[in-house]
Amino acid sequence: MNQTSVRLAAITEKAAVTAMLQCYLAEFSVFSSVTRNEDGRYHYPYLDHYWQTPDRHPLLVIARDTTVGFVLARTDIDPLNGRSAMEIAEFYIAPMWRKMGHGHRAAIATWNQFPGHWVVRVLVGNRDAYPFWFKTIMAYTGGQYRLLAPESDRPDDAHTFIFENRNAG
Repeated sequence: MNQTSVRLAAITEKAAVTAMLQCYLAEFSVFSSVTRNEDGRYHYPYLDHYWQTPDRHPLLVIARDTTVGFVLARTDIDPLNGRSAMEIAEFYIAPMWRKMGHGHRAAIATWNQFPGHWVVRVLVGNRDAYPFWFKTIMAYTGGQYRLLAPESDRPDDAHTFIFENRNAG
């Protein structure tokens, strides 16, 4: 059985998230402006905040008793109405674990873990991610979502999906 789950990453697991984040940012650097610091590592200024503030949630994606990815979820603001919304800030499944349904199941498990209003942004330059998010959000919501088109075709502009968690009280 293809069991996939997400769980909160303990502070002792931060090194694992950091290592995967470097792989994620290397992939991301092909179409975005992420930069490396003087040590050659990609700079991500918000990672520590995921273990320091209650509105950020570092999650590990587990499949077959193996960590196969991570999700960084946070509370943000809905661009349509200014109300509080959960957002997947970063989402990564290691390449050898892709195309097996782990990403789909991890996204659903994340949304189910945090009921309420959700925003998912997909950068225009991240062409491989858009079909994944479209299909996953469509299946999860039964088509009950809003999609805001990017304002431009710049790689750092984004498609924005907005929906309610179907399990929200």
